Amino acid sequence: MSTTSGQGFVLSGKSVNTTSGGSIISLIKLRNQLTFTVSDIEANVTIPGNNLEGISAFPLQSGGYLVIGNEGAGTPNRSICLLKVNNDLTLSWTSPSHLLFGGINDDFAGNVAELPDGRLLIFGTMSLGNEGQKKMALIKLNKDGKFLD
Repeated sequence: MSTTSGQGFVLSGKSVNTTSGGSIISLIKLRNQLTFTVSDIEANVTIPGNNLEGISAFPLQSGGYLVIGNEGAGTPNRSICLLKVNNDLTLSWTSPSHLLFGGINDDFAGNVAELPDGRLLIFGTMSLGNEGQKKMALIKLNKDGKFLD
């Protein structure tokens, strides 16, 4: 769950895709003054993909949210997944809709942060080498999700 600077809360997690049986990211935006009724829900969206799970959503200075999660949930071959959504939870990045980081081993998302200049940091663990040694990972991107030069 993430607070949105006095504008409510965003919950992220996973739902089951009833067609494929795989998991998809589920995002729910709740209003600031909760009454614990259905009217608290401002937006409820799912993000399709290959066994996706949402870990957390983080508000951006410019509006919208970064959502960090994993692709390949429930398998030993997860990859770190990053996507950006607008305030109404519609996808901001469209081609591709989400970015993947990792290889053939199990890589896991931990956290994402926005720096004051708009650059993005992803924290997680990545499995390296034939023995799959777990190493801490820090990935630095520009505001558009591209690697820095």
